[in-house]
Amino acid sequence: MDEPSYQVGKIKLELGDYERAAELFDDAIKKKPNDARVWLEKGRALSRLGESREAMACFDKALELGLSKVKESRALSEKGWTLFRERKYEEASQFLDCSLEIDQGFAEAWCLKGTILIQDDIRRYKDALTCFDNTIEILKENPNSQWVELAREGKEIAEHKLMEQKNMAEGEKPDDAKKPQSKRFFKRLFG
Repeated sequence: MDEPSYQVGKIKLELGDYERAAELFDDAIKKKPNDARVWLEKGRALSRLGESREAMACFDKALELGLSKVKESRALSEKGWTLFRERKYEEASQFLDCSLEIDQGFAEAWCLKGTILIQDDIRRYKDALTCFDNTIEILKENPNSQWVELAREGKEIAEHKLMEQKNMAEGEKPDDAKKPQSKRFFKRLFG
């Protein structure tokens, strides 16, 4: 799309100016209401602003209008991301599974899926390790990617939690001195 408000909106979104990005995407929607990509990007901006219901409606509209397979996978992953932020882990996981069915090479979706699986409500640490390993493998040509760094940190947390489970099953107390900094991990993930 050549629409300037769409292009500037994408830049604002990447820079973290979510309110301005949403406004610019609104302008683009007024000019091209049937462009699914604009709806997807508006949904991303609204999700980052914590406006989950509105974001989900935008993702639904984008999917309804039709997206390329890559963008469809992105929209489903964004729905998962939005639900994750609301701590609706099971629903979020389902959308990420759908995203990954379409695009097995979507590293961000793998990383987010792993992040869901290490939540105390879920505790599927072995599956989380697989997700984080997939992220790292997909991005092996870009080892300094933020997603690789997050996957490595998530993997460290999952490994620690697995060890904690094993130790507790054997009657040992967890060693907090070796506990990874999960607060730092989640702060980096959520910005």
